[in-house]
Amino acid sequence: MDTSYQMRRAQERLPEIDLFPQVDYAGRKIDAAAFGPNIYDNNIKHMKQRYWHSDALPDVTFVPLSTAESIAVIANNFINIAKPMILDTDYSQLERILRTQDGVWDNLPRNEQGNLITDENTLKKCLNQAKN
Repeated sequence: MDTSYQMRRAQERLPEIDLFPQVDYAGRKIDAAAFGPNIYDNNIKHMKQRYWHSDALPDVTFVPLSTAESIAVIANNFINIAKPMILDTDYSQLERILRTQDGVWDNLPRNEQGNLITDENTLKKCLNQAKN
């Protein structure tokens, strides 16, 4: 008879999150959720956390969307979802901006890893290499 007993550990459950309707954009599907109201940097920290949505999406994280991607998400069922859940509640933070001595930049490009370029020197190098 086996007398060794082990504790039955509870399964770790990630915080649950609701998703907006999935949007097709530029040949890919976007899953998005509302983060905020908060300062943008805190919302980004929350995006990077792990969430549970369903058995099909048990471990979800997010990346900040570009302005165009954000508009595509909120344009989908605008009246019933985006307007009351985002725009009427001050959640409207479409994208990070970058303040430089030359002005304010929005719709920032992404680097090779898919992260927004938020460093002024890197942005200038990227812009200098851009083709018209």
